[in-house]
Amino acid sequence: MRLVGPLALAAAVTLTAVAYANAAGPDTTTAAPAPTVTVAPPTTTDAPPTTTVAPPTTTSTPPMTTIEPPTTTSPFPTTTTTTPPPPPRVGFYCGNGFRGYEVHADFIPCDTARQVTDAYGGEYPRWGSGVVITVSAAGASWDCRQQFDHSETYQECVNSEHPSQRALLYSDFGFAGVGTGSSGR
Repeated sequence: MRLVGPLALAAAVTLTAVAYANAAGPDTTTAAPAPTVTVAPPTTTDAPPTTTVAPPTTTSTPPMTTIEPPTTTSPFPTTTTTTPPPPPRVGFYCGNGFRGYEVHADFIPCDTARQVTDAYGGEYPRWGSGVVITVSAAGASWDCRQQFDHSETYQECVNSEHPSQRALLYSDFGFAGVGTGSSGR
């Protein structure tokens, strides 16, 4: 009996263990499968650096264009003729002299210009186109003649030794008649 005792004891221990295990609930010795965690290796991309260069910008202003409004024209063409005004008279104005002519002085005093034009006025009957009359006045010899410039006729006396010195006679009425000179003003 000795054998039954240890067998009985072993059976009792096994039953006690089963009862104890049932009393504690389900078998905890069986573990649930562990969750699977997948760790992906880190991903790195080595892209070359990008540089964006904008094209150069130029700003230009378009040229300004002026557009004139249309003009109204007459159905009948009109023609106008304009004569340009004469150029300003040459020399310094010295007043009126022979027969009312304007006396002008170029590089001489007005007193000298009056003496020369009075001497030339004494030769009035000989005045004419292309005729040179030499007079002596104010201590010099003067060559006088009729000149024509820009539709204006005038008389010019030039110092024979100094051609820049001139005495001029201008008239708004063309040729003057025989007169008394500036002394008769």
